Amino acid sequence: MRIPSIEEAEAFSGQRPSIDDYIHEMWEVLSFDHEDLFLGGARDTLLPHDPNESHYVYVSEKENLAEVQDYYAQVRATVIDKIRNGEIEGYAEGDVLDIEIKQLPHDKPGILHIPKRGLSPGIDRYSKGTFYNWDSAFMIRGLVQDGMVDLAKDMVDNLLYEIEHYDGPLNANSTFCLSKDAQGNLRKPRAQLPLVASKVLNVICNWSKLKSEGGESKLEWLKRATALCEKHHEHWMTGAHYDGATGLSKFDTNHDLPGVEVIYAEPDHYRHAYDTLYDMYERNKNNKTPIADRPYQERKDAYYVENFLALDEQGTPVAFSQNAETGEVRGLTAAFFRGDWAMRESGFDPSRRFGFMNVDIINHIPVCLNAFRKNMEDSLSELHKILATEEPDNPQWHEGASRWAAMAQKTKDAMQEHLWDDGAPQYNDDDPKNEADPMPPTFRDLNINPLAEKYKIGKFRRYNFVSTSAAPLWTGIATEAQAAQIIENVLPLLEREYGVRTSTRHSGCQWDYEITFSPNEVMMAEGAEKSGYYHTALRLRKKRIHAIEKEYKRTGFIWEKMEVLNGTNQTGQYIGEGVGYATNDRGFGWTIAEYIDAQHAILRLEKKIAGEDPNEPNIVTSYLVISEGTAIPPKDAHLAHLDKL
Repeated sequence: MRIPSIEEAEAFSGQRPSIDDYIHEMWEVLSFDHEDLFLGGARDTLLPHDPNESHYVYVSEKENLAEVQDYYAQVRATVIDKIRNGEIEGYAEGDVLDIEIKQLPHDKPGILHIPKRGLSPGIDRYSKGTFYNWDSAFMIRGLVQDGMVDLAKDMVDNLLYEIEHYDGPLNANSTFCLSKDAQGNLRKPRAQLPLVASKVLNVICNWSKLKSEGGESKLEWLKRATALCEKHHEHWMTGAHYDGATGLSKFDTNHDLPGVEVIYAEPDHYRHAYDTLYDMYERNKNNKTPIADRPYQERKDAYYVENFLALDEQGTPVAFSQNAETGEVRGLTAAFFRGDWAMRESGFDPSRRFGFMNVDIINHIPVCLNAFRKNMEDSLSELHKILATEEPDNPQWHEGASRWAAMAQKTKDAMQEHLWDDGAPQYNDDDPKNEADPMPPTFRDLNINPLAEKYKIGKFRRYNFVSTSAAPLWTGIATEAQAAQIIENVLPLLEREYGVRTSTRHSGCQWDYEITFSPNEVMMAEGAEKSGYYHTALRLRKKRIHAIEKEYKRTGFIWEKMEVLNGTNQTGQYIGEGVGYATNDRGFGWTIAEYIDAQHAILRLEKKIAGEDPNEPNIVTSYLVISEGTAIPPKDAHLAHLDKL
């Protein structure tokens, strides 16, 4: 399928395909297999490549290298045969990439082997061979609801393979997600949010819809998948990812080097960070006022300078330099690079949710991660219940279901203890009730850096960010009173005509302000539904359907992100230079999945509002919760007049 340019699509005056037809075409466009690697997919657009060298695909030491090399040689020969006989159009034999299969650890940039088909996130920024966990989490939902369970299972199998072979479902199947110690040995990789158990649950509950089981029985697959999900849970409970004082998890790493993909694909990112920190330093270097007596912004700037700006022995900033050949960057601290890696692990890259350039993430206990961890524990309990049904005489499954349910409750209790912000002032000049930027009670990220007390910047990161309020609704963390507080007092600060904006502050980052992304929309709408606010959920779903359809009609595409004031793809106006990427990808998988999901949700919500049985599993929180009650009447029945937008 030829993808028209943005200009061609917008100038098109004829009848566009229906949005449903477009979606089915885009699943085909985004899907890839090993043949696609030879047709350009192995050329990772976020990594540098020497045109005089082959492209590299790496396999783990657990694989038989010779066998994998033989397999890829056969795939390459098949691709050439298909080009010769016309089965593959638009390519000549000379277009077929030279790919070298190598074993880890890596010495050159490349992609990592995954065994099954996958979906790339979009059609512009990402090559048709790169596989992302954060995006896949939501695309798998859309695939299952669209009847494409086999492809959804293939994607889950890829994530399970990554856990087994690369120690986690990676941010992307790329070497830029791997970390090596000083001796060159691989260590904890850059994984991403713990949603894999939910995906397993989604597939296993739709197993009967598979056209092929793929060589394993349902029980065999479920046992293997559950064990690997349990292994991944350990990723978030050990080392830099675990905070023993709270029992909660955090985004952190021992990897304190610049990102290869950042230097190549976002070359101004580190320079922008340095320049901003240097300006903070210059403004405050002669400030003799005691820290406690300085205005909040000056205290915060000094905090960031101490954490992230590299100083020499005289206390003077180290001059900035960046070498694309060696990957060396000077002028920023090791803590900055740890934070830069960790914020990409979070998926919210970048925003100001975790402060300057999001790199203070390593000093915070994040709401979203721990809500997703609790969700994973709930899902593991559900998976053990299914195993207990399959093998009722095996006590380990019954014990496992109880153990994981207890662990989920423990995580919930810890979040209630440490992450609920009651909105009380945190320091002398703090005014949470400031009308210009109010901070009502909700869940917020907790700063655990001892320097936070030194600089009097507060226990909680006071920021109205959609996911910190939506994720606890979505995963059943919030109490009934907290849900009411979030829906009635926080959501109105974020909701706009065409969706829920990411935050209330204009920072110049893509995950902020008037920009919206599908994960946030799904969490807020389903969180409202789970909490019994059916009219609110219905309103949010209809807004997104309207926005996506309107922009598809105007441009011919479904987009990665949208702005919520006019419902367009014109998000670049809110994104500054050097803070991520300002482009907006077309044909984006998670927005397609959200659209499919919203169609189902609207029908389900209308039945719930009428007090009828939805006649389908409730697709909320763990992707397929079988036993959700119906709130009669809905808790927001007074908002029924807003259902018809």
